[in-house]
Amino acid sequence: MQVIGTELFQYDIYKHLPELEKKIPKRMIWALRFKWWYKDNTDKHIVITDMRFLHESLMIRSLGGIILKVFRPGLKMPEDLHPSETEIDDIHYDFLLISDEDIEKYREKGRELFKKILS
Repeated sequence: MQVIGTELFQYDIYKHLPELEKKIPKRMIWALRFKWWYKDNTDKHIVITDMRFLHESLMIRSLGGIILKVFRPGLKMPEDLHPSETEIDDIHYDFLLISDEDIEKYREKGRELFKKILS
């Protein structure tokens, strides 16, 4: 997905379709696509399960969304310097769900947090 989602649709597409930038600013194709879709679906609760870029989070916030970060202490990930892996650290979140216990306790924490969010 890094090649297609990031390199191709956030950067390289403008090399092949230079006129596109007049309608869709660089890097905004996915965020704007979501915004256009959301405007037809405002009656629904939407969960985006994977957001990795600051401009995506700003779009979510501009539409009234909140951002929840799931964090698992001690999880060792291989170092990856791709923007989709590093920019995620710059995203400010509203809620933090820590996954540091067994699955049942994690689910319970999630249920309690969603009750809080929806209240």
